[in-house]
Amino acid sequence: METRANVYERVSDANKKATSKRSRVIVFILSFVFPVGIHNFYLGYHIKALVQVGIALFLLLFTPPFIFFIVAPFYIAWITSEGLIYLLWYKVKDGDDFRFYDINNPPKPKKNKALILAFLLPFGLHNIYLGNLKRGIVEWGFVVVIISIEYIYQIITAYIYFTSYNFPVIIIVVAISWCEGLWILFKKI
Repeated sequence: METRANVYERVSDANKKATSKRSRVIVFILSFVFPVGIHNFYLGYHIKALVQVGIALFLLLFTPPFIFFIVAPFYIAWITSEGLIYLLWYKVKDGDDFRFYDINNPPKPKKNKALILAFLLPFGLHNIYLGNLKRGIVEWGFVVVIISIEYIYQIITAYIYFTSYNFPVIIIVVAISWCEGLWILFKKI
């Protein structure tokens, strides 16, 4: 009986020209919509996905809020940068060791796409596209950390605002406006 590694080597050697059936766009969407590592389940990196989900659950359930608000933006930057690498960089493989590109005709980075990414999305995406992964991840991570901190701050302030004495006043004003709207709707003019 062959081991699993030998099967993968045999399949990989037999299918040198085969490409992955998985979609780069789905990997990108999963990493942005669910930044907990679900994209790695889709790719076939099950151990890495379990580790990332475990880290996310640990952060949510067992870390104090102060530490969570410090660590969560960096974790989100890490997960979303993986999705960007699979979307933009051409030399990537899935969990079954199949390439996302044709080995005989790899899509080399084009200058005009790099310029568009550099000027329209100036968050390091052009570096990821060109293969400067470390620089691109640092630039992307810096922006994501700042945006995540701002987003978490907005959630905290909204929670404090709606749990304070202002929320009942807002509900009363909304209810009065809706009643007036219904009155205008059914009133004969």
